Amino acid sequence: MTSKIFHRVVPSFIDQEFNTGPFFLCYLDLHASNVIIDPKLEVVAILDWEFAAALPAEIACAPPKCLTRAHIGDLTPGTEDYTVFNQRLSTFIGHVESLLAAHVRAQLSGQYILHRLNLAHTEREFFFAKAASDYRAMFDVVWDHLVVYANFPIDYSEEEKRQKNTELRQDREAEAVKVALATFCKDEDV
Repeated sequence: MTSKIFHRVVPSFIDQEFNTGPFFLCYLDLHASNVIIDPKLEVVAILDWEFAAALPAEIACAPPKCLTRAHIGDLTPGTEDYTVFNQRLSTFIGHVESLLAAHVRAQLSGQYILHRLNLAHTEREFFFAKAASDYRAMFDVVWDHLVVYANFPIDYSEEEKRQKNTELRQDREAEAVKVALATFCKDEDV
């Protein structure tokens, strides 16, 4: 069910211009434990490449997960974790912007990369990229942040989408409790 909903929301987030590429090799597990540095604080190695993938520009231009320590399910707009994430994202974007002129191929402009990174300040773009690039987070992200795009027009305000999302999440949780109780009662012959 989650993957079906995710497939329905994809058109809301993709850029038709890049349907046939370019695609980028992305390292999706960037955090301090996976980076080995030498005494001069230079990167010597990056570990744990099992989640590397060739991804479209919309996902490749998403910020790395190391910008937050919060679990993706707890990263909700209005929380302290989300505020810290946005502050770190602004710093990250500033660093990327300063490096783009020297390192960007003509196939994908620096302006486009910055545009996609800046869209990460909205929950919709950031969470879509996380769901698309990390199957471990897909269930939580789709149900907690993206399901509204499968059921409602994209032109709802962000607040209306959050409200609809909350209602759908509460319905999902209530249904899960009913199933768990039915299973428990059946197993226990209560």
